[in-house]
Amino acid sequence: VGNLDPDSIARALSYVLSDFCRPDAARPVKDLESGLKAAMAETVGQFDSLRNLIDDGDYTLFYQPVVRLDDRSPHHYEALLRFSDGRAPFDAVRMSEQFGLVQKLDLAVARKAVDMLNLRTDVKIAINLSGQSAQNDAFREALRTLLLPHPDLSNRLLFELTESKAIEDMEAAANFLRWLRRTGYQVCLDDFGAGA
Repeated sequence: VGNLDPDSIARALSYVLSDFCRPDAARPVKDLESGLKAAMAETVGQFDSLRNLIDDGDYTLFYQPVVRLDDRSPHHYEALLRFSDGRAPFDAVRMSEQFGLVQKLDLAVARKAVDMLNLRTDVKIAINLSGQSAQNDAFREALRTLLLPHPDLSNRLLFELTESKAIEDMEAAANFLRWLRRTGYQVCLDDFGAGA
């Protein structure tokens, strides 16, 4: 199926079935087989498209001010991901988590945020960090490699742990979050909307 390996095919089928069964995703279906086949083809196309957007850096970060209540001055700016093709960020993140692309996405966003902080030394930026990324060895090492040359950013880069996907390896994620805090980074919980 497309460019997917067997593990990704199983993930795609799981994604399709969960999406197919959502009450708000009612689609006209002639029969179950053709409906699932069409949904699978659409999902594989979306996966390939999302992977290409991430690989090509075809997305933008918008910076939304988070203001102090007392005087309304910006405390920091939250980096909001927007794709050039207009796809909904929540759906893209959900799909990237399902297909194992979220570590690549989180790292790409972190790189863009670090670049912006190096250009704008007068601001603080918060970026989202998936629980899946926090528990992934390769991601943690890649993020450490990105951050270590920039110790001055520790008081200007914040990480918001999202609740969009449950964390399975709580110990690995907790150790990594402790490392971030010991290194001087603030770690927050993000209200991504999954209700976890």
